[in-house]
Amino acid sequence: MFMNYLPLLKVSASVLFIIGKRVQRTKKFFPSYVLVKMEMEKELYHMIKNTQSTKVTNFVDGDIMVFIGDSITHGGSYHKNVFLFNATRYPSKKIKYYNAGISGDDTAGTIKRFNADIARHKPTIASIMLGMNDSGRWLYETPAETDKEKLIFEKKQTAIREQYLTNMNTLAQRLTDIDSKIIFIKPSIFDETVALDSNPLIGLNSELANFGEHVEKLASKYNATVVDFQTPMLKVNKALQRVNPKATVVGDDRVHPGENGHFVMTYG
Repeated sequence: MFMNYLPLLKVSASVLFIIGKRVQRTKKFFPSYVLVKMEMEKELYHMIKNTQSTKVTNFVDGDIMVFIGDSITHGGSYHKNVFLFNATRYPSKKIKYYNAGISGDDTAGTIKRFNADIARHKPTIASIMLGMNDSGRWLYETPAETDKEKLIFEKKQTAIREQYLTNMNTLAQRLTDIDSKIIFIKPSIFDETVALDSNPLIGLNSELANFGEHVEKLASKYNATVVDFQTPMLKVNKALQRVNPKATVVGDDRVHPGENGHFVMTYG
């Protein structure tokens, strides 16, 4: 599968820059990716078309959106697609966006930087996608074989998961305390199935999916929206790899999506 973007419109928007001082400028975005032309297998086309998207919180004039995450958010583009969608369809709405993703960060680190990187922007809406760096990837490097090894593995896995959920609850509570709506995003995939020479860390993505299921339960406590990146990414990946085992919606590191992967994430 490959994707060609068609630049149809020149979009400008008012953007707040903070470089020593606050400066409001009009920035032009070239090109604005409004329509997407995709050439792909027919089966994959229908799979994406029929993917059930999540209805998220409607943006209103004056909203401040903060995207909280790790390197997938920090260097990614799914949030840029959200900006472009709103800018081209609701140009009269003045919405501010802040990328609060930090490469290598986890839930504990995000709690530490909450005031400096998140609360200072006074978000009315905040999305949280964390988990990749909380998952204890080292735990999956060598498969547990004996009963004793499996027992130790399960204890460590449970402890890691409980700490992740405790920290996610703390983040959600702190967002609630500053009157921000919350969008929980289930962690994007770790691609165990792509044909690469690197260690596939079997079981890691299942645990990331498990993180997502627990986050969905946490969302009900805070009346929050849940967005699922896992399901559409896995579906598209499966279709791609049926044709080409080396194809993936993420990169060669099995973690970081490229533009195509971020498009699937946005659509999902």
